[in-house]
Amino acid sequence: MELPFGQNSKDKDIVISARNYLSNNWGVDEIAEVEVNDGDNGYEALVEKVEWIINYLIDKDIDRLFWMLYRIDVSEQKVRATLDYTGPDNAARSLAELVIEREVQKAITRAKFKGKSFNSQIDDDEERW
Repeated sequence: MELPFGQNSKDKDIVISARNYLSNNWGVDEIAEVEVNDGDNGYEALVEKVEWIINYLIDKDIDRLFWMLYRIDVSEQKVRATLDYTGPDNAARSLAELVIEREVQKAITRAKFKGKSFNSQIDDDEERW
């Protein structure tokens, strides 16, 4: 998947950032332990770990799963569409991909604005007027 700002969703730094924020937001240390290499392997390893966690939560604590999805701001519409479209066997995988997609989007946005101070953003806004 190609994303804005010249970044690819599977770039190592973007996947590492997504992994770290997801681990912190969900409070799941096992996510932080996922080794991210260059290319698709790190991305896929992260999706598989999140899929495992989601499968567990579907079986044991569905309310916590929905809270976790809400916490990282995964679109409720996308979650519903995914659950409607996929069967029970693929739900965890599809939700994991949504989670990683959302975290990658946030990582790219953070990277884009990294180094800009709040004051410089205000100055940019004032110049537009």
